[in-house]
Amino acid sequence: MLEASQLPRVQTGMPTYDQAKERAIERFQRAYVTELLTLCGGNVSRAAREAGMTRAALHRILRRLNLPGARELALAGFQGNP
Repeated sequence: MLEASQLPRVQTGMPTYDQAKERAIERFQRAYVTELLTLCGGNVSRAAREAGMTRAALHRILRRLNLPGARELALAGFQGNP
């Protein structure tokens, strides 16, 4: 019996479900974290508390998305809402 993985893929130009899902999650996380940090004045600890996650978890997301962390925001002179 043939497995689904053995069948040829139809070339539609569409990403796979998993690829599309990953892109959607990344777009959501990028928008959410950017807005959250803006509302928290760049304070990563406060942003993590507001999001209901640990600071370490938020830092992992920041690194994965290549977004600035607290140090980079401070060096850039970030002026958010306190």
